[in-house]
Amino acid sequence: MGRVKIKKKYVHGGKLDLSEKDIQDIDEIKGLEDLTSLSWLDLSNNSISEIKGLEKLTNLRVLNIGLNGINEMKGLDSLTKLQVLDLNQNYITEIKQLEHLTKLKELKLYGNEIFEIKGLENLTNLK
Repeated sequence: MGRVKIKKKYVHGGKLDLSEKDIQDIDEIKGLEDLTSLSWLDLSNNSISEIKGLEKLTNLRVLNIGLNGINEMKGLDSLTKLQVLDLNQNYITEIKQLEHLTKLKELKLYGNEIFEIKGLENLTNLK
């Protein structure tokens, strides 16, 4: 799919729902980097293979990027206010690069191929 333009009907009170939009690359989403006050983003059920292009969304508290084709947990370092991260039903095999997400309360990873749980020591708010 080509570039996705964010339409006003998708944005409601700091929330943006781009689920099931056949997005293959987050960089395709025109104007996403300008939504710096966004607190909730749903990119689930697309064809995204890499987490990138979210660096400026530093106010995100909820990110749902489940049901995609992601195999690495990278591109999340700047999202230090995240409280809920949903990576269900992807191709992740290892938990890593989450040490900066110290406010994280919920981490959803079911449906992945994770064989060992480690690297969560700094995430003291996880339920």
